[in-house]
Amino acid sequence: MKGSEPPGRFSGTNPYPPTAVARISPRTGDVATIPTPALQRAVAELEGYLAADGVTGSGADTPPGRVLAVIGDYGTGKTHLVNHLMSTARKRGGPAVEQVYLNAPAGTFVDLYRAFAYKLNEQRDLVLSRVRHFYAEVVANDLGDSEFFAELVRRLRAGEADPVEVVRELNLAEISLLEEVQQRLSQVTENKAFGSALTLLLRNGFEDAVWEWFQGKVPDRILQERGITFAIVGSEQTALEAMGVFALLIGYRSFHFMVVVDELDQLLSAAGHRENDHNDEAQSAFKHLMQVFESAGAFLVLAGLPDFLRELRDDVGARITRRIGMQPLTAADAEAYIRMRQGSDDLFPFTPETVGYVVDVTDGSPRRIVSLCYHLYARAREQDGPVNGPMIRAVAQEELYAPSTERMHTEIQEVLLASGLETIRNRFLNGTPVDYWIAIGAEGAGIAVLARQDGLDAGQRADLQVQVSRLFRPDRQVLVVFGGHVPQSFVTELRLTSEQDPIVYDRLHFMDRFAAAIKGMEVRLERSTGGDQGGLLLSRVTRLIRQQSNVLEIVHQLSGSMDAFRDSTGERLDAIERRVGDRPGTETVALPVDDRTGLPVPVAALFDDVIGTVGVDGPLAGVFRRTFDGGPAGIIARRQVNAMLPRGRASRATGQSVLIRVLTEAFRSEVVDWYAVVRNDPDGQPAAGSWQRLDDLVATFDTQIALVAKSDIGWLVAQLSDASADESMAAIQDALVSLSARVKAEVLTGFTTG
Repeated sequence: MKGSEPPGRFSGTNPYPPTAVARISPRTGDVATIPTPALQRAVAELEGYLAADGVTGSGADTPPGRVLAVIGDYGTGKTHLVNHLMSTARKRGGPAVEQVYLNAPAGTFVDLYRAFAYKLNEQRDLVLSRVRHFYAEVVANDLGDSEFFAELVRRLRAGEADPVEVVRELNLAEISLLEEVQQRLSQVTENKAFGSALTLLLRNGFEDAVWEWFQGKVPDRILQERGITFAIVGSEQTALEAMGVFALLIGYRSFHFMVVVDELDQLLSAAGHRENDHNDEAQSAFKHLMQVFESAGAFLVLAGLPDFLRELRDDVGARITRRIGMQPLTAADAEAYIRMRQGSDDLFPFTPETVGYVVDVTDGSPRRIVSLCYHLYARAREQDGPVNGPMIRAVAQEELYAPSTERMHTEIQEVLLASGLETIRNRFLNGTPVDYWIAIGAEGAGIAVLARQDGLDAGQRADLQVQVSRLFRPDRQVLVVFGGHVPQSFVTELRLTSEQDPIVYDRLHFMDRFAAAIKGMEVRLERSTGGDQGGLLLSRVTRLIRQQSNVLEIVHQLSGSMDAFRDSTGERLDAIERRVGDRPGTETVALPVDDRTGLPVPVAALFDDVIGTVGVDGPLAGVFRRTFDGGPAGIIARRQVNAMLPRGRASRATGQSVLIRVLTEAFRSEVVDWYAVVRNDPDGQPAAGSWQRLDDLVATFDTQIALVAKSDIGWLVAQLSDASADESMAAIQDALVSLSARVKAEVLTGFTTG
């Protein structure tokens, strides 16, 4: 036993999650969390909203809605905070609170509405009940204060009487009452089609046609005959108006409607690349949406990177009720998290000193702290001793930051290649060396990228500060990229000098963050420098041609690799069959064997899980096939493809998917080859040399899979499914984490141990 700790201090399983990605679970219970100042402010805002709504006793009749912005960098806990808010709202408000969680697409507000309508389509009964309640209010008001109808009015307001039946039995003027419903909806939109569609839900035979229209399809003939002649998704304005109508309907009176839009920066960043007129129109519609949510008594939560606020016009941003900035965790926060995860007041294998060091190394990033705790706990248990400083430095470098500048430069080049931007390596500007120069717009304008490794001393930091000062000017942006940990104080200094946040490398989000930073600076340069619009258009066309050429080259290379892989795989399988046929048939495997591979079923399932999780070929092919459809499905598919392809991420993600699949299949083939021989060993157990061969296979796969970029696959899987990018990325990470170790463990169970 190492150290002075008594034996048995480590639990049977690692109490920390291997992937620190929050997942939204709309119907789960409480979310375990640390009460940070940001979370406390957000909860106070929610509780104030619920109290005004009468949920906690104040009984206000017309409650004000609120718009809450949750702002923070990657890994700072935005989605976790949002999840906690949703859980708190369900706990405090009960069935009176309805919620919709949306992961903002990298497209338009029309795409956001489609996601919103899809969620509502799953809750048709909710919408119909709200329409009936709305209608019941109108009918109750029409009956007035007559004592004769007092009980009926009470039942209508309490939802105990069907307003449609009441109107029919009392022979009330149905048309005028339905017009009153439409009149109430006019406070949201002057377009009478929305009110007409909702009131048609009260009549038999119209439900499916109305819901098809709500989901973006061209109105059916029976709707057109009643004045509904346009598609909601025809413009961003009508799409956002429709969201406002539903907010008014679902959040009416004593009901409560909470809508969360996560990763809003993706949508606003895409909007920022459009022509100014279209962008202004979209922002005006978004402003109107926030006004409607507030007047409707709804609670709208907008979460995203700090950049999303900069994308909003001042008058649009002014509609946000409260802004919650995510702050780094303190050492006390981290200690509370460790005690909660380990289920004990004892910090072991950590100490207050090592927890403080973990916070320093991670800059208080919740995601990094969670990830580092997982790996440190595993390392401490392996060494049978407490966590110490050298262990923290080693694990942080291995698991959180780049193992070398080579990998960081590789990923930078991948992003720039996919973007199609004109890039020059190792250029001197004003006597200052620049790692990457990206020409944008007018002569001399562009982006200078400086890539630096961690471990800069005070003198080197001062020199870098001078270099950035020399380079920065109105038509020249400067982006500094670090390959590892740097003091937060120096990050702040650089931000003040270059007006741009530097980026610290991490394996999960670096390519996303780097690409977003380049896009943001590119937009700012184009807007600030103005210039010849014709020249700007020519530059964009040239860039598009360069992107297409790069993609075709990648596809050509992948195609050649796949052909070579198939040829070599066929040769290996033939050799396996010959060797197995010559071996005696001593049976040592107790587990059932997969017919396709000859591996134990659990082992084959591990490989299938990874290949199935990262595979995007089938879903992509389905989307592309639908683009040729002449009906509404084709329109939807073409919009989806048009939103994905120009960004370059789809090409990168597809390439990453193919590389991971090819590498995993190659690893599987080698394991098949190894297993086919050792399972027939005459002694019933593999020889020592066979185990060494398996260890070599495992080590080779681990090394190679670590070098493959994975940052875009989660995004693409999310585009092709209902999951968020974080959920998709978490599933991929879960499938890849320790794949080789799990394969080895399952293989071992197939051999006798007597």
